[in-house]
Amino acid sequence: MADSTKFYSWLLKFYPARFREEYQTPMERQFRDEYRDAGGRGDRLRLWLRGIWDLATSAPREVFRELILDLKHSIRVYRSRSTSTGLAVIALALALGASTGVFSVLNALLLRSLPFLDAAQLVELWFSPVSALNGRAAFTAWHRRNPYLESAATFSSSDMNLAGDRDALRVKVAETSANFFQLLFELTPKENNPFVRQS
Repeated sequence: MADSTKFYSWLLKFYPARFREEYQTPMERQFRDEYRDAGGRGDRLRLWLRGIWDLATSAPREVFRELILDLKHSIRVYRSRSTSTGLAVIALALALGASTGVFSVLNALLLRSLPFLDAAQLVELWFSPVSALNGRAAFTAWHRRNPYLESAATFSSSDMNLAGDRDALRVKVAETSANFFQLLFELTPKENNPFVRQS
């Protein structure tokens, strides 16, 4: 019987603390008396089923009632201190916006991989022995001297001003080697490749 009473006391923890302070002791006493007076296993089983049913129907209602009371109390407190409430809301909004912005940058730069099959093998060299003065032959020779590179391509981006009939346009252009797009095409998965017809 002691184990049954302990288990019933543990089940009462699903009720809010304020409810338990007022009703836990009488409920435990009533359950203990009814469990002692139960005639057999059938009566005790019915007692347990009724207790669990009462808990399942009344505990969510009591929790919801406590939430409503706490919400009303919070509204009254914060309404009386509107300045501090406004500052807290502004600080919270700024903190959420800043954390979202920082995560977006970190996700784009560090966490999310490039949309290629072997993104770890795709590297960009900022310094190269090949320059515009050396020309295409120097790049081809440099690529042949480096057998650890499966493929290589060059590109150079810059801004260009285009003068139209009415307004001037500033556009970003890129000059690439002939195999630049072929290199990216081979690394792009078929489902993300716009040039591959989906079946």
